[in-house]
Amino acid sequence: MECNYPALLVSGVVSLLIGALWYSKFLFGPAWQKSLGLKDEDLRKNMALIFGLSFVLSMVLAFGLGMYAGYHEPEEQTFVHGAFHASLSFVFFGLPVIVINSLYNRNTLVYTFINLAYWALTFMMIGGIMYAWPK
Repeated sequence: MECNYPALLVSGVVSLLIGALWYSKFLFGPAWQKSLGLKDEDLRKNMALIFGLSFVLSMVLAFGLGMYAGYHEPEEQTFVHGAFHASLSFVFFGLPVIVINSLYNRNTLVYTFINLAYWALTFMMIGGIMYAWPK
C-alpha cells in the first residue's frame, strides 16, 4: 500500500485548522467550554502536548481513511467520493464512540453535538483530501 505523505501532513494541518475555528470564541468555543466547566486558564495547560498528539493522531486517521481509496479506480478518487466514504466511516465508527464516551462521562448534549459536528466535518475533509490528492 502506498502512503501519500504530503496528503497526510495536509490532513493533520486541516484538522487543527478546523478545530481552531470550530472551538474558537467566534463559533462553538464558549458553549463547549461552558459545557465542560473550563476556564480560559484551564485551556492553556499542556497545549504543545495536546496539539502535537492531535496532529499525529489526525494523520493516523487520514491514513486509515485513505486506505479505502486503493479499492477504487483512479477516476473515482475524487474529493466528494472521499468525503462520502469518510462520512460513512464516521457514522459507523466515530459517532458511536463519541456518543458512548459522552454518555459514560455524563457530558451534556451541547458538548456531544459540538464534538459530533466537528468530527463529522473533519472526517469528510480528511477523506476528501486523501482521495483527491494525486499519488
